[in-house]
Amino acid sequence: MGCRAIEVKTGTKFTRLTVTSKDVIYTKKGEYKYHCICKCGNEGYYASSKLRSGHTKSCGCLRKDMRKLVKIETMIDKDAELTPETLLWVVSTKKELENTEIVLP
Repeated sequence: MGCRAIEVKTGTKFTRLTVTSKDVIYTKKGEYKYHCICKCGNEGYYASSKLRSGHTKSCGCLRKDMRKLVKIETMIDKDAELTPETLLWVVSTKKELENTEIVLP
């Protein structure tokens, strides 16, 4: 199944992005850009090919969360005391990342 086999409809989810509409905005290659809302609440326009291929997974918050996760895990390795909220965030973020095709550090 290639990337073209995935039909993009309103409500389709791509990792953290949910398609809200297909607007007539074109990339330089003449592709549609879709209006999406990220899980974190940010909105933006993303090329259909990038969404379908899995290249674009979020507005950028996923990368930030991965960096934050690595820092926190380093703190855990050094036996630093963390708040229960931070530990809960680590567990929920790890679960989310395990359900995506992202390699955890």
